[in-house]
Amino acid sequence: MKKSLLALASGAFILGAAEFVMMGILPQTAFTAMHSTAALSAASSDEKTPVTSGLIVTMTPYTHVPSAAAADYDALLMPDASGATRWRDLLGEETARRIAAGFEAGRKTTLRVNRLKAEPAQIAAALADAGISARRVPWSEDALVLEGAGEAAVAALPMFENGEIYMQSLSSMIPPLVLGAQAGENVLDMAAAPGGKTTQIAALTGGGALITACERNKMRAERLEYNVKKQGASRVTVMNMDARQLDDFFAFDRVLLDAPCSGSGTVTEGSRGQFSREYLDRTVKMQKTLLDKAIRLLKPGHELVYSTCSVLREENEEVVAAALKKGGVQLVPIDTAAFDGVPLLPTDMPGVMCVCPDEWYEGFFVAKMKKSANTKK
Repeated sequence: MKKSLLALASGAFILGAAEFVMMGILPQTAFTAMHSTAALSAASSDEKTPVTSGLIVTMTPYTHVPSAAAADYDALLMPDASGATRWRDLLGEETARRIAAGFEAGRKTTLRVNRLKAEPAQIAAALADAGISARRVPWSEDALVLEGAGEAAVAALPMFENGEIYMQSLSSMIPPLVLGAQAGENVLDMAAAPGGKTTQIAALTGGGALITACERNKMRAERLEYNVKKQGASRVTVMNMDARQLDDFFAFDRVLLDAPCSGSGTVTEGSRGQFSREYLDRTVKMQKTLLDKAIRLLKPGHELVYSTCSVLREENEEVVAAALKKGGVQLVPIDTAAFDGVPLLPTDMPGVMCVCPDEWYEGFFVAKMKKSANTKK
């Protein structure tokens, strides 16, 4: 076994919301979410101690999920011994079945053209020359879905090595677009690793935004810095720290909080996530504290985006509702028509986006909020 693979398999990794560290060396592995580790228990028991930034996972051998799993959706995300967490109990019968079908569909390799280094037409031509067929999504010229090419094949291309493209899920490209950062603005990415959204914001602003990218985990912060440099995002400052520890003296024009979560929207054929009600409660508590901090760091009259790669209300609508209830912010409706073709799940919170997993998309949640202009910093 390669040393790099052995390190991944034996270590615990921390996943930010909805992005993969796509290195092309794990084509047949899957994750198992672990809610009970000594580090997580110790950290989450103390509010002042930052909870581990994201989902702690270990790499386990790929296990095929038979097609019958679409009807038996509880088998895709197993409850703990108490049976506290079950899809249909949390989501309802019909929604759970749609999500399970999306999990079983698998997911195609997707990538984003890095406008700091290349143009979509240039990348499309280079992919064609490499014998790779690519389809553009309706809502972004930069987002491509590959046909018949896996991550390993893409990672071997010069355009990947040069940082002209970035392998990124389609769903995770939505929050930076909704954020709408502009050149000249100060932007905070609170849970930034491995860097897909950070570098996307840089590209969307033509490299003109001043971006602060926080990542608590040292190894992931190093990966973030590597990707930032590789993508040519020169106006990004990487901070190896928990964003909740930033002094409230700081004030940002826009804030992106792609919060650490259960990863319940990213299950694919062959992967199973296990988490308990206790784990979910701890994660939600962390998400609420992160969102509270995001609001404090945001300038009055300005906007932030909260997102997760989860399909659970507890981590999504209920976290946003708790922030709205405290006052000082209001929901900014997202124009979902601008994201033609994105499969959406039902929600009782008008103006947010709940993306349903399928062969193109991960399950994802996106909400936009604006801080009241008369709120004190």
